[in-house]
Amino acid sequence: MQVKKREKVKKFKINEKVSEKIREFIGQRFATFSTRAKFKELESKSGISATKWQNFFYKKQEATQEIIKFWLENYSDDQLYSGGAPEYVEEFLIDKNVSVILRGLIVNTFKNRGRFSELEMKSGISAYSWKNFYYAKQEATQEMVGFWCSFKPESSALLLRSDSKPLSSTPLTLADRLNWVIRVYGPSDADYLFEYLSKKISNNNIPSEDWEKLFHKTIEPTLEMVIAICQWIPNFTEWIICGSVSSSQTNPQVTQAKKDAIKTKDS
Repeated sequence: MQVKKREKVKKFKINEKVSEKIREFIGQRFATFSTRAKFKELESKSGISATKWQNFFYKKQEATQEIIKFWLENYSDDQLYSGGAPEYVEEFLIDKNVSVILRGLIVNTFKNRGRFSELEMKSGISAYSWKNFYYAKQEATQEMVGFWCSFKPESSALLLRSDSKPLSSTPLTLADRLNWVIRVYGPSDADYLFEYLSKKISNNNIPSEDWEKLFHKTIEPTLEMVIAICQWIPNFTEWIICGSVSSSQTNPQVTQAKKDAIKTKDS
């Protein structure tokens, strides 16, 4: 069966100039309002929360598609773009599957040491952004997907495939459940996570590289991995193995007390 590629979607072009223009117009059009009233008025007119308007106005974020759409529809006399007419860009439709696949491609392409620096050098996207993406602190961006499709065009069909359902609509796999425990109870220092799993959780019997591959779903979990995690967090053993718990037990729950207890035991 032929794999169908994700279509691109047409969106308003967003950059710092457009954002600054809207901030300037907000200042002009709502000059008589107090600071709080200004954002409340924008909320009532647009349906976009006052908090979002405030964050945007004070440069904590750039303009969004909904902000630009609202402004163009309601204040058409305000010129946001240099040519007058709205400018558009075509963007990839990105969901969680794209991010998961891209992380796997990175694992298979770049060595662990110096990975983010090399990605920065090749893509022009900061190592910090790549690191946040790699450790699932954010999803893939348009720039990341566009870079990869140019850098490795042979893998673009895999990256942009649309024949699979979003992760959120599918049951958790054994790997998902193991990774959930690792995310919740593992160290917050991402650079140390896989070394921690190798040395402290599996007693050096499972290499850190294998834990990293499990984390990014490029390999299936081994029996040794399942045993190591269940011995580490025994309360979740039934849920990890079966995907559910018996009626005599409660569903897995995380409390700060439990997390502190695990950290104390491991230290």
